[in-house]
Amino acid sequence: MIPKNTQKVIAFLVRNIDKPGFNVNQLARELSISPSNALYILQEFKNKSIVKTIDLKTSIYYTYNFSNEEARTLAAFVLLQNDFNNYAKVLVDDLTPLKEISLSCILFGSVLKKGKEAEDIDILLISEEFSRLHTKLNSLRDLKPKKIHDVLMTQKDFAKNIARKDAVVLNILKDGAVLWGSDIIVKALEESYEK
Repeated sequence: MIPKNTQKVIAFLVRNIDKPGFNVNQLARELSISPSNALYILQEFKNKSIVKTIDLKTSIYYTYNFSNEEARTLAAFVLLQNDFNNYAKVLVDDLTPLKEISLSCILFGSVLKKGKEAEDIDILLISEEFSRLHTKLNSLRDLKPKKIHDVLMTQKDFAKNIARKDAVVLNILKDGAVLWGSDIIVKALEESYEK
Protein backbone atom coordinates (compact mmCIF):
# COMPACT_ATOMS: atom_id res chain seq x y z
CA MET A 1 0.00 0.00 0.00
CA ILE A 2 1.29 3.43 -0.94
CA PRO A 3 0.99 5.97 1.92
CA LYS A 4 -1.58 8.73 1.35
CA ASN A 5 0.93 11.60 1.27
CA THR A 6 3.11 9.72 -1.17
CA GLN A 7 0.08 9.22 -3.44
CA LYS A 8 -0.72 12.93 -3.15
CA VAL A 9 2.81 13.89 -4.24
CA ILE A 10 2.73 11.50 -7.21
CA ALA A 11 -0.74 12.61 -8.32
CA PHE A 12 0.16 16.29 -8.03
CA LEU A 13 3.40 16.03 -10.02
CA VAL A 14 1.77 13.84 -12.69
CA ARG A 15 -1.33 16.02 -13.05
CA ASN A 16 0.66 19.29 -13.19
CA ILE A 17 2.96 18.43 -16.05
CA ASP A 18 2.49 21.89 -17.56
CA LYS A 19 4.54 23.45 -14.75
CA PRO A 20 8.36 23.50 -14.85
CA GLY A 21 8.58 21.84 -11.45
CA PHE A 22 7.94 22.50 -7.78
CA ASN A 23 10.22 23.06 -4.82
CA VAL A 24 9.60 21.37 -1.47
CA ASN A 25 7.78 24.33 0.08
CA GLN A 26 5.48 24.81 -2.93
CA LEU A 27 4.61 21.15 -2.96
CA ALA A 28 3.98 21.05 0.79
CA ARG A 29 1.76 24.12 0.61
CA GLU A 30 -0.24 22.82 -2.39
CA LEU A 31 -0.81 19.42 -0.74
CA SER A 32 -1.24 20.60 2.86
CA ILE A 33 1.56 18.40 4.14
CA SER A 34 4.61 19.37 6.17
CA PRO A 35 7.73 20.48 4.28
CA SER A 36 9.73 17.81 6.10
CA ASN A 37 7.31 15.10 4.93
CA ALA A 38 7.41 16.46 1.36
CA LEU A 39 11.22 16.51 1.44
CA TYR A 40 11.38 12.95 2.76
CA ILE A 41 9.08 11.68 -0.01
CA LEU A 42 10.95 13.61 -2.72
CA GLN A 43 14.36 12.39 -1.50
CA GLU A 44 13.14 8.78 -1.64
CA PHE A 45 11.80 9.41 -5.15
CA LYS A 46 15.06 11.06 -6.19
CA ASN A 47 17.04 8.04 -4.96
CA LYS A 48 14.82 5.77 -7.09
CA SER A 49 14.87 8.15 -10.10
CA ILE A 50 11.10 8.62 -9.86
CA VAL A 51 11.63 12.37 -9.91
CA LYS A 52 14.19 14.55 -11.62
CA THR A 53 15.69 17.61 -9.98
CA ILE A 54 16.49 21.03 -11.37
CA ASP A 55 18.94 23.00 -9.23
CA LEU A 56 18.28 26.72 -9.63
CA LYS A 57 20.84 27.75 -6.96
CA THR A 58 18.18 29.29 -4.73
CA SER A 59 16.01 26.18 -4.67
CA ILE A 60 15.75 22.65 -6.02
CA TYR A 61 12.73 21.94 -8.20
CA TYR A 62 11.27 18.49 -8.72
CA THR A 63 9.56 17.08 -11.80
CA TYR A 64 8.14 13.64 -12.47
CA ASN A 65 10.43 11.26 -14.36
CA PHE A 66 8.20 9.55 -16.93
CA SER A 67 11.19 7.78 -18.48
CA ASN A 68 11.47 5.60 -15.33
CA GLU A 69 9.41 2.40 -15.50
CA GLU A 70 8.65 2.33 -11.76
CA ALA A 71 7.53 5.98 -11.96
CA ARG A 72 5.16 5.16 -14.85
CA THR A 73 3.70 2.19 -12.94
CA LEU A 74 3.16 4.31 -9.81
CA ALA A 75 1.58 7.10 -11.86
CA ALA A 76 -0.83 4.69 -13.56
CA PHE A 77 -1.83 3.24 -10.19
CA VAL A 78 -2.28 6.59 -8.44
CA LEU A 79 -4.34 8.09 -11.29
CA LEU A 80 -6.94 5.36 -10.70
CA GLN A 81 -7.33 6.19 -6.99
CA ASN A 82 -10.54 8.21 -6.78
CA ASP A 83 -12.78 9.29 -3.94
CA PHE A 84 -16.24 9.57 -5.50
CA ASN A 85 -19.46 10.98 -4.10
CA ASN A 86 -22.38 8.51 -4.15
CA TYR A 87 -23.85 9.85 -7.40
CA ALA A 88 -20.49 9.61 -9.20
CA LYS A 89 -20.04 6.02 -7.92
CA VAL A 90 -23.28 4.98 -9.62
CA LEU A 91 -22.32 6.92 -12.73
CA VAL A 92 -18.98 5.09 -12.93
CA ASP A 93 -20.88 1.79 -13.04
CA ASP A 94 -23.17 3.17 -15.76
CA LEU A 95 -20.16 4.19 -17.87
CA THR A 96 -18.51 0.75 -17.64
CA PRO A 97 -20.02 -0.54 -20.94
CA LEU A 98 -17.93 2.12 -22.73
CA LYS A 99 -14.80 0.39 -21.49
CA GLU A 100 -14.92 -2.28 -24.20
CA ILE A 101 -14.61 0.31 -26.99
CA SER A 102 -12.53 3.04 -25.37
CA LEU A 103 -8.92 2.96 -24.26
CA SER A 104 -9.36 5.45 -21.44
CA CYS A 105 -12.05 7.49 -19.69
CA ILE A 106 -11.81 10.58 -17.49
CA LEU A 107 -14.86 11.84 -15.63
CA PHE A 108 -14.61 15.57 -14.98
CA GLY A 109 -16.61 18.68 -14.22
CA SER A 110 -19.30 19.49 -11.70
CA VAL A 111 -20.49 15.91 -11.23
CA LEU A 112 -17.34 15.21 -9.19
CA LYS A 113 -18.08 18.04 -6.76
CA LYS A 114 -21.85 18.49 -6.84
CA GLY A 115 -22.89 14.88 -7.39
CA LYS A 116 -26.63 14.63 -7.97
CA GLU A 117 -26.93 18.44 -8.07
CA ALA A 118 -24.74 18.70 -11.18
CA GLU A 119 -26.58 19.75 -14.30
CA ASP A 120 -24.62 17.53 -16.67
CA ILE A 121 -22.03 14.77 -16.96
CA ASP A 122 -18.66 15.47 -18.58
CA ILE A 123 -16.39 12.69 -19.85
CA LEU A 124 -13.26 12.50 -21.95
CA LEU A 125 -12.94 9.26 -23.89
CA ILE A 126 -9.88 8.06 -25.77
CA SER A 127 -10.80 5.62 -28.50
CA GLU A 128 -10.01 4.53 -32.01
CA GLU A 129 -13.60 3.42 -32.71
CA PHE A 130 -15.71 6.58 -32.79
CA SER A 131 -18.71 5.17 -34.65
CA ARG A 132 -19.20 2.32 -32.13
CA LEU A 133 -18.53 4.73 -29.30
CA HIS A 134 -21.19 7.18 -30.55
CA THR A 135 -23.72 4.33 -30.70
CA LYS A 136 -22.98 3.30 -27.12
CA LEU A 137 -23.00 6.91 -25.91
CA ASN A 138 -26.40 7.51 -27.52
CA SER A 139 -27.79 4.43 -25.75
CA LEU A 140 -26.39 5.71 -22.48
CA ARG A 141 -27.84 9.18 -23.10
CA ASP A 142 -31.30 7.64 -23.45
CA LEU A 143 -30.97 6.17 -19.94
CA LYS A 144 -29.60 9.24 -18.16
CA PRO A 145 -31.72 12.23 -17.13
CA LYS A 146 -28.66 14.50 -17.21
CA LYS A 147 -27.06 15.60 -20.45
CA ILE A 148 -23.78 13.84 -21.22
CA HIS A 149 -21.06 16.03 -22.74
CA ASP A 150 -18.27 14.01 -24.28
CA VAL A 151 -14.83 14.95 -25.47
CA LEU A 152 -13.63 12.26 -27.87
CA MET A 153 -10.02 11.85 -28.96
CA THR A 154 -7.77 9.27 -30.47
CA GLN A 155 -4.76 8.21 -28.45
CA LYS A 156 -2.54 10.18 -30.83
CA ASP A 157 -4.67 13.34 -30.52
CA PHE A 158 -4.65 13.10 -26.73
CA ALA A 159 -0.85 12.86 -26.70
CA LYS A 160 -0.59 15.82 -29.12
CA ASN A 161 -2.90 17.92 -26.94
CA ILE A 162 -0.81 17.17 -23.86
CA ALA A 163 2.41 17.98 -25.74
CA ARG A 164 1.11 21.33 -26.99
CA LYS A 165 -0.24 22.08 -23.50
CA ASP A 166 -3.87 22.40 -24.56
CA ALA A 167 -5.58 24.19 -21.64
CA VAL A 168 -8.80 22.16 -21.81
CA VAL A 169 -7.03 18.79 -21.78
CA LEU A 170 -4.61 19.88 -19.05
CA ASN A 171 -7.51 21.04 -16.86
CA ILE A 172 -9.33 17.74 -17.41
CA LEU A 173 -6.16 15.88 -16.45
CA LYS A 174 -5.62 18.13 -13.41
CA ASP A 175 -9.13 17.92 -11.98
CA GLY A 176 -10.69 14.83 -13.53
CA ALA A 177 -11.03 11.29 -12.25
CA VAL A 178 -9.48 8.58 -14.40
CA LEU A 179 -11.89 5.64 -14.57
CA TRP A 180 -9.80 3.32 -16.72
CA GLY A 181 -6.87 3.37 -19.12
CA SER A 182 -4.45 5.20 -16.84
CA ASP A 183 -1.58 3.51 -18.68
CA ILE A 184 -2.71 5.27 -21.91
CA ILE A 185 -2.66 8.61 -20.10
CA VAL A 186 0.77 7.96 -18.60
CA LYS A 187 2.09 6.99 -22.03
CA ALA A 188 0.84 10.31 -23.45
CA LEU A 189 2.46 12.16 -20.56
CA GLU A 190 5.72 10.31 -21.14
CA GLU A 191 5.67 11.16 -24.85
CA SER A 192 4.97 14.84 -24.18
CA TYR A 193 7.57 15.01 -21.44
CA GLU A 194 10.25 13.73 -23.82
CA LYS A 195 9.59 16.59 -26.27
